[in-house]
Amino acid sequence: MRRHRSTFALVILLAVAGCASTAQGRSPAPTSTGGSTAFDQRAAEVANAWTAAGMPAKWRTGFVPLQDLTVIAADPGFTSDTKLAFGNGYFVMAAPLLLPPPPGVIRFPDGSTMKVPLQTEEDSFAALDKGDCPPGECHTLRITAVDLSTVSLLTSRGVATVPAWRYVANGLPAPILRVAVTPDRISSPPESPSLHLSHSGDLRDATDLISVDGQTIHFRLGVGDGDKQIRPWVYETSDVIVVGGTATEPAGICDDVLRLQPETVRLATPAGSRAILGVVAGQPLLIGSFR
Repeated sequence: MRRHRSTFALVILLAVAGCASTAQGRSPAPTSTGGSTAFDQRAAEVANAWTAAGMPAKWRTGFVPLQDLTVIAADPGFTSDTKLAFGNGYFVMAAPLLLPPPPGVIRFPDGSTMKVPLQTEEDSFAALDKGDCPPGECHTLRITAVDLSTVSLLTSRGVATVPAWRYVANGLPAPILRVAVTPDRISSPPESPSLHLSHSGDLRDATDLISVDGQTIHFRLGVGDGDKQIRPWVYETSDVIVVGGTATEPAGICDDVLRLQPETVRLATPAGSRAILGVVAGQPLLIGSFR
């Protein structure tokens, strides 16, 4: 029997209009500089607004995932057929039905824990299974084994160890992990205060995160198709990290095409539980869904 439920959705705010993004703020000198005056000014405005609104306390409360609740290895060994099946949610359950699990525990990197109720195997699978593949037209992933495990997940309180159902599928060398915490104990990232965006043609916004590893942040930068001299920047305070970039617009008319360019910045101290915000929109960044 199949059940259908939408998986955790990632909303990417693309704040590039035409060939450039917009933004510039007036703030005191930054705690740490990105090296660009326009970037530093806007980043300071974003960081100050976040802190003044009391967002750091909200950020460090509860269970706030910053990536999709379905996790698979970075290189899962997909074929073209299995990649399409995974992306479209074409699954069939062929493993035994397990008893409902007892409550689980989320372990945060600072040593704190959070006791949470867990979904049944059946409810968890319903979040993976999005529909039926037309017979003879595509591939379906057959789940042959399931057990309760854990997954490392980026949250607003750092990389946490979270209870997860572990699914083994025929044709996939890597298991599929689905966070097992019940939806009522999962919170969405809080939104930053609204910020006025005045024009600054050289600023470019971060659209989403690729990974966060200690002092290194990999992210995607939204740039115009004809942009030149593209540079990523980062700004840090004790509560927040702001990332984005600058670029030079081409002269004359350019195509109104947004390109997502992978970039990397290095922090002065590990990211920890600090929020990572985009410099233009000023909103928390999430790890992008499977691509």
